[in-house]
Amino acid sequence: MIGQQWRWTYRYPQFGGFETTDLVLPVGQNVQFNVTSLDVIHSFSAYQLGVKADANPGVNNVAYTHTLHTGAVMVRLL
Repeated sequence: MIGQQWRWTYRYPQFGGFETTDLVLPVGQNVQFNVTSLDVIHSFSAYQLGVKADANPGVNNVAYTHTLHTGAVMVRLL
C-alpha cells in the first residue's frame, strides 16, 4: 500500500501490480501489508484488522494480519 496526500493506493503484485484505491482482502488467510509513502510520513490504521503501520517515503514497512470474516473495514490515513 502506498500513502499519499488524501488517500491510499493498494497494489496487488499477484495481479501483475494492479493498483486501485479499493482494499480487498481474502477471508481466513494471513495478509502481509508492505506500507510506504510517496510524499511525507503517513500512518495506516485499520483497527478492525488490528493493524497500524507508519508509511515513510522510500521505506518498506511490513505489517501482518489474519482476516476472520467478510465486511467493510475503516481505513484511516493519518
